[in-house]
Amino acid sequence: MLLFGCDSDNFYQKEKFKSVELVSENKLKLDSITSNSPLVFEYIVFEKVEVIALRNQPDNSIKIYNFRSGDFIKNIFFPSEGPNNVGRVGQFHFYDMDSLLVSDFLPPFVTTINYRDSVYQRHLLVSVEQRRNRFSMPRIFAGHRLTVIDDYLFLPLPDNRPFSADKELGEETDNKVIMKYNFDTGSQEYFGNYPKNYPEPQSTIKGLDIFLSEDLSGEFLMASFPYQDSVIIFDLEGNIVRKVNMGYEFHQENNSFQKINTNDQFEIFKNEIKIPAYSSFLVDKINNKYLRVVETPIISLQDDELLEKYNNSYTRARRPFKILIFDEDFNYEGTAVFPNRNDEYEPYNLVVSRYGIILINRVKNNINEDFMHLDIFSIY
Repeated sequence: MLLFGCDSDNFYQKEKFKSVELVSENKLKLDSITSNSPLVFEYIVFEKVEVIALRNQPDNSIKIYNFRSGDFIKNIFFPSEGPNNVGRVGQFHFYDMDSLLVSDFLPPFVTTINYRDSVYQRHLLVSVEQRRNRFSMPRIFAGHRLTVIDDYLFLPLPDNRPFSADKELGEETDNKVIMKYNFDTGSQEYFGNYPKNYPEPQSTIKGLDIFLSEDLSGEFLMASFPYQDSVIIFDLEGNIVRKVNMGYEFHQENNSFQKINTNDQFEIFKNEIKIPAYSSFLVDKINNKYLRVVETPIISLQDDELLEKYNNSYTRARRPFKILIFDEDFNYEGTAVFPNRNDEYEPYNLVVSRYGIILINRVKNNINEDFMHLDIFSIY
């Protein structure tokens, strides 16, 4: 049950460690044109059949596999030209096996597709005039889902221009960071701001991310910021109803962030990799849990080792990470630790299933490219 109010940002839980058990190692059988390292994948149950749906960038498709057997089920191709053009497929949201919502990779639009009735309906998210005026584009990266609640689509609107951070999130400034799109009317609304005292854009790359999700009831929107312990809960009109502290004693809000003013991306990388950052935010409706991923610092590497990691696009974003576990009333239950010593997992690319947390094992994938290797962990 969601209660209105505000939690103290000065309260930090004593960290409690949960056991992490590898309960299953599944493999999906791939063909020659399917990448075994998708940036977007989902675990979905269709009429009691458990499937993995993954975006395959080489042929602009979504491929469906049986989760248990690893067998291929179907391929959904998307036209990149013509009247039913959906662009380069980024994220997707299935309503059922025959209808879904897909976004362009850098989405100026999303498309609702109903295969039963052969209907393609395009929804323009950013007008030509807005693009001409350099309006900040809604951007969907790995770790972000298309958040659909009722008849609305909510998207992060990270603003990489200088912005005013002298007001609390939700107060009026010129830089709104969440887009609300109404499917019925085609209208857009904007709300939310970066939190007070948040790092300026020139000091951060990771910090501009915003992770959105519906709450367990499906009635409210939750917003998680990489360098903010509090998760903000909005009603569907964009009003703040609660700020919930979902941090812990290891990460004191913003205190460890060193502000730098540079255009050198490697210097920003060096600064950010030494401090914790919140990443994916997951709602586990199977077990009534909230899961918040924390990428933990890497402090043991020398500059030459950091440069090697930075220059390798495969390992740049991979860090040790933890998953903070909260119950349905936002009470902290414990922390699951993933050392990630071999950079096998991406902390922003994981999903929840009835069996546990699913992570793609990139090291196994590199050894055998004919399969996509999925490791399933129990963390409760």
